[in-house]
Amino acid sequence: MASHKNKQLESQILVLVSSIITHDIQNELANKASITEVDLTADGSIAKIYVVFNSNEDESFEALIKIAGYIRKQIASKLTTRRTPEIVFELDKKLESINEFNKILETL
Repeated sequence: MASHKNKQLESQILVLVSSIITHDIQNELANKASITEVDLTADGSIAKIYVVFNSNEDESFEALIKIAGYIRKQIASKLTTRRTPEIVFELDKKLESINEFNKILETL
């Protein structure tokens, strides 16, 4: 179970990454990312950031991975923590699963 402090940090990272992608990134492919969730490890060393894309999922995801170092640097400049977690992007498959489930329900 995540601590209250980790939950707060996850929320901060979610807001910061969303803002960085929206305002600071000039790459049009990476700008298509929507952050859905952030999971921080118990020791705070890794932040898994779950993303979804409206289109060009593969190309956009690759573009986002390429700028992960820049995003981490921007987060480090805005957080007040001693260490900045490593950023790991993951495609969020929950939305696809929900859509498939809804299609199944419609057929019943």
